[in-house]
Amino acid sequence: MPKCYICQRDITNENASEEHIFLNAIGGRLKSRDLICRQCNDVFGSGIDSALAAQLNYLANMFNIRHDRGGRPQPMVVYSKKLNREMICLPGGVYQFKDPEVDIINSNDVPKGTINARSRRELRVILKGLKRKYPNFSPDIDSMVDNALAVHYDLGEVSTPISGGGDEVLRCVCKTAVNFLLMKDRNMESYVAHLFHYIRNGEGDKCVAFYYPEEDIFAPLDNEVLHAILVKGSKADRLLYAYVQFFNAYKYAVILNADYNGNDFKECYSFDVIARKEVKKEVVFFTAAGELISLLDRTSPPMTEITSAIVKVMAMAIDKQSCNYPN
Repeated sequence: MPKCYICQRDITNENASEEHIFLNAIGGRLKSRDLICRQCNDVFGSGIDSALAAQLNYLANMFNIRHDRGGRPQPMVVYSKKLNREMICLPGGVYQFKDPEVDIINSNDVPKGTINARSRRELRVILKGLKRKYPNFSPDIDSMVDNALAVHYDLGEVSTPISGGGDEVLRCVCKTAVNFLLMKDRNMESYVAHLFHYIRNGEGDKCVAFYYPEEDIFAPLDNEVLHAILVKGSKADRLLYAYVQFFNAYKYAVILNADYNGNDFKECYSFDVIARKEVKKEVVFFTAAGELISLLDRTSPPMTEITSAIVKVMAMAIDKQSCNYPN
């Protein structure tokens, strides 16, 4: 009987839970019911998983990622410089006002003015409210809704805040690596057991850092946006580590064990979020153990590399919204 590697409870039919290796909220499909019990999964779901999902929501939104059970990403707030106002971006790149605009003056107990609603349904609700507020106002609401003008605005350049890192996010990245390792070989648990407290409550030494190697480890094609992971153990280097990437853009090294004495080990996986399928890659990656460990000494994220990767993947998202890729 499998045990939850976090709390060591037996995993039974009553407390089993699907644990996504890459979060379902960002399109992950790979999952296991033998890793984490429902209680621990619930704690992570409202904690570190939620933090990573929130940080990557703008990319999930732009690519209109679908969840296993049909859910969609959360709408996000963006800022239009041209209109000088905040807007809401719905999944797939559909923009609307953050709030409806009702500019009404009272003229002889009959309202006059303009209404900017985000949908005909919302316009109907507003008109019914005005009818209740102004007794002398007796419009043909159906006719007004049917004849309302659809206005398209030129938003110009839009922006949304992005961030990289944070304690909860890095702990979730570590959990992603540990989940994948233990899904592939549960006998590796003793080599990463020291990380369980870090994943659960942040206790322990730093083990996750941004990592942007000169060559793309998974070498995505021009039309591929990948979630990907490589876990590698080197007996000669005495190092067990993982490389984790989200949306081609956020890339991390995870030092799973800096004094590894097990056998050589290698497992990898990549998933194309556009085509929504696993993609087999031949991954050949060699780097000095000292180079990876030295990444943990960085005091700030490499924003130049992060920004460059985000700009590239956002251009792909905009192309997808223009129907250059299949839904």
